[in-house]
Amino acid sequence: MQNPLERNRSRANFAIITLWLILPFILLSAASYYYLVTTIYRDGGVFINPILDNMEWQKEIAFGRLIILIITGISFASWMSAAYRNLKVLQQHELSYSPSTAFVGWFIPLANLFIPPKMLSEIWKFTPDALNEKRTAAEKEKDEVSPIGAWWFFYLMAGAGTGAGIFLTSIKGWGGDVYNYKGGWIGLAGCACDLVALFTAMYMVREISRRETALYERVQQQLDSGELEFASGEEEEKRASDENAMNEEATA
Repeated sequence: MQNPLERNRSRANFAIITLWLILPFILLSAASYYYLVTTIYRDGGVFINPILDNMEWQKEIAFGRLIILIITGISFASWMSAAYRNLKVLQQHELSYSPSTAFVGWFIPLANLFIPPKMLSEIWKFTPDALNEKRTAAEKEKDEVSPIGAWWFFYLMAGAGTGAGIFLTSIKGWGGDVYNYKGGWIGLAGCACDLVALFTAMYMVREISRRETALYERVQQQLDSGELEFASGEEEEKRASDENAMNEEATA
């Protein structure tokens, strides 16, 4: 019998590759902010040109990073949607959303602040528990320590910090500065959060992909041995129809 689960490793690998592409932009942005806070001083406008040059650098870095983030977002959402769809197929737990929401949830304003971490938490929690996998106490304890919350916190702080850094370094008037170079410290903090979020995301994808691969192989073995059966779509519809007919007869 054909395995109803999707092989999701290639999506996971592509998501990790696109995550690596973000790293150079984080480092370039951090270097630009570091130059701003260590080289440019308050001195009656003598250093206005270097400040303006630095601002242009930040805008170019932000534009290049935006393109990579769009690619990364699509690949990450595609991987997450497939992982969520596998949980739906197993029907071991009641999930909060549909698999399609795992993809579009990233791109809906305001909803993308809580849907992605919620769905990733369910993927992290339920993937190792699928098919009643027997795990040691240490493995169960490890699963309880989810990195999702920390990743999402640093992800949001990174966006806020780097955005505030670009904005604050481009305006006059904070503390009498010609330009607000102090905003560079906020930008540096945002870059630090970005690095933590980036490597945490890579760890999450790798770990969930490892669990998915093991789950896929175990399901295939059980299907081959006849220990496990999945109903086809037509069988599921027939079963649902029969149940509805029985319920109607019982209430008649």
